Amino acid sequence: MANNYRYSDYSLEQLRQEIGKLKEKAQRAEQLGNISEVAVNERKMQVALAYTLNPEDFNEQETYELKNDPGFTFKINYMNGVFALRQSNQSYWRTL
Repeated sequence: MANNYRYSDYSLEQLRQEIGKLKEKAQRAEQLGNISEVAVNERKMQVALAYTLNPEDFNEQETYELKNDPGFTFKINYMNGVFALRQSNQSYWRTL
């Protein structure tokens, strides 16, 4: 897709393809020792992965653990569509 993209406009298949491309970019950057590029691509992967989740699988006032970060938990205080308000810093995050 074009550089000006919105993951919310992607199909599930397009999201999976994008995640694969980002994973490859992160691996190449790691091989080249470009740690900041690795971090950028990993964060983009996390955002794209979030759009593959079903918001109906999450509930307010419940605590969840990130799949790729065992031990890191967060509680959803408030949900609005596909976005959730996280307890720790009160900033909006896509449900993970």
